[in-house]
Amino acid sequence: MFAYCIPWQPWITRLQLPLFALTAPLFSLTFENNDKLRKASLVLLYSFAILPLILNMSRPLLSAPGFPTSSKTIWNTSRDDLVFNNRHGDGNYTDACDVVLMQKDIRNIGIIIGGDSWEYPLWRHIRRNSNKKINIVHIKENEQIDNIDVIFVLNRQTSLVANDENNQNGDKPLVLIRSQRNKSEWEIIY
Repeated sequence: MFAYCIPWQPWITRLQLPLFALTAPLFSLTFENNDKLRKASLVLLYSFAILPLILNMSRPLLSAPGFPTSSKTIWNTSRDDLVFNNRHGDGNYTDACDVVLMQKDIRNIGIIIGGDSWEYPLWRHIRRNSNKKINIVHIKENEQIDNIDVIFVLNRQTSLVANDENNQNGDKPLVLIRSQRNKSEWEIIY
């Protein structure tokens, strides 16, 4: 009934969770005195829950013949490969993170993201590969950024990269650093 009434949307869990939590007591009352109905519903729910685990193409639980990723499972694949499994350009992302870490005296990284940008790997990569305390701060358009050392750009629609000739490659992150000549200007280093 829920799927019929509300159309699919990317962040539908914000609507599902309250509804499911509110209906849970009703289901428990329904099954309280009917043992056969309770067992049948458990088998049905387990069947529906196990299918996504077994048939998950991007992170398969088991190796299955006929699947494109039959040799890769969550048990024999590294965490980094699993993180980038559904995304292309993982080399670009990790290379851009490495360029950020190679900069000297970095304390504050500004990040410019869009509505569906993918910032989690940046946090993970910086925290895992750096032994110094680095703050990651979200930057809004036209915000004062005097204390930012490096900017990691995942949203190419910002004015900082408006005249970038590589702007057509939207999935590749950009790394900007303050210009040595003019501290109010930024240079693209990746």
